[in-house]
Amino acid sequence: MDLFSVVLGLYILATELPLNQSSGAGIMWPIAVVMFVLVVLTSGPAARSSLGQSFTQWFQDIGYGGRLLVVVSAMAMMAIVLLTLPVPGQAVDGFFIGLISSVVVVVSANYLHAKTVGRPKAA
Repeated sequence: MDLFSVVLGLYILATELPLNQSSGAGIMWPIAVVMFVLVVLTSGPAARSSLGQSFTQWFQDIGYGGRLLVVVSAMAMMAIVLLTLPVPGQAVDGFFIGLISSVVVVVSANYLHAKTVGRPKAA
């Protein structure tokens, strides 16, 4: 699943680069950068804090149905915001490009960390 996430993310990023867009389209790069930094910090240092660990514990305690409800509710809120507010397409693109690129980096970093730290030392 992790490899699939990285490959899918890289594919989406490669097909959504500004070089492949029409002249009127674009990405709000400040939004992409802010989203990237927020997700990396949230999944890294913030996840290891006491608040992050308590949130992780709560998320595991609510079970599969509860997690599904949380994710579907978040998706519904995003859909309501996008359908009711006049959010520019470039802002939405920036949001998702930042999100997807941070997933690629975080999953890759976790994989490399597990491979290098978890490997036994050669004598």
